[in-house]
Amino acid sequence: LGSAVIAPSQVTPPRSSAWSAGIGIFYPGDRVQRDRTGKTQFQLSVSYELPPHDLRTPRFGAFLDFSTRADEKNRLGVLGLGVQARQSLGSPTSAVRPYLRAGIGTYSIAAKENGRTRENGGRIGGLVTLGVDTKNQFFIEIGYRFVAKFHGLDASGGILTLGYRF
Repeated sequence: LGSAVIAPSQVTPPRSSAWSAGIGIFYPGDRVQRDRTGKTQFQLSVSYELPPHDLRTPRFGAFLDFSTRADEKNRLGVLGLGVQARQSLGSPTSAVRPYLRAGIGTYSIAAKENGRTRENGGRIGGLVTLGVDTKNQFFIEIGYRFVAKFHGLDASGGILTLGYRF
């Protein structure tokens, strides 16, 4: 009787999805911003990773992040567009796979204070997150967004996102 042996090079490596989308909260790191616009802001993120999508190697791609919070007099909106890298930290075959993601890009900031436009402009920034992927394509991330101050306006702060890869 013969037995079949599969060489490691013939095994298909675990793959990651190219697109992801998430919603969550942004927590401004600057107390003055929290006092003006609230302790948390709505956060939306979309990202795309270039092939190959092998979970054993770093994945590179692009991200688009948006956060906003407004009341009658005050508003802070931040839109970020940049490049990113994501690296799995555990076994690619695990049911739960931790990863580290880092990105750098440009952030467009729109702020209104006491009913008047305070500042509009762009700054360099980045993000660092620690996340966990599940086998059913959901993920959760916690991290920090760094944005260079713009005329005294600080748009840096914590991020918590729940998302899906497709």
